[in-house]
Amino acid sequence: MVSAVRDTSVPGSGWCQTTSAGDEGHLMVRDAPAEDDFVRQLSAVSHLFSDKWAPSVIAALWQGPRSYSDLQARMQSYSTAAASRGRPVVLHATVLTRILKRMVAEGRIIREGVRGGRVRYRLHPEFVDAIYAAEPLLHWTRCHPDLAHRLGCHGTGAA
Repeated sequence: MVSAVRDTSVPGSGWCQTTSAGDEGHLMVRDAPAEDDFVRQLSAVSHLFSDKWAPSVIAALWQGPRSYSDLQARMQSYSTAAASRGRPVVLHATVLTRILKRMVAEGRIIREGVRGGRVRYRLHPEFVDAIYAAEPLLHWTRCHPDLAHRLGCHGTGAA
């Protein structure tokens, strides 16, 4: 059973679903958004991680800043792992450069200079907040691997 509860203690608009100690889901309604606002919000969320290489860049930078060459090596290891599962994937340097430029322009990552003229990349703090906010969705993919796989959420462990 899903119950709607108005929560006035949390600022902002929108709604979220939480789970009680039992198995029942409880829908907490906080000034439910208008349908067009809801569509825009869902669209914005879906674009956070939607392009092909963004999840790999995010995963590579999750442990901290990396140089371009470190990123390239890490991304190549992801490509090799994907190829071992029968999906040959090659990430060319020009593609990685384009991905990084786009992610910097979008505000997902920060490009910063370090001593000796070297450059390193790190996740933008506001984007880190988005990743933490996405943790329930990450958990959902682990709880529902078959459905996540059917939806195209590869890497969920489902066959």
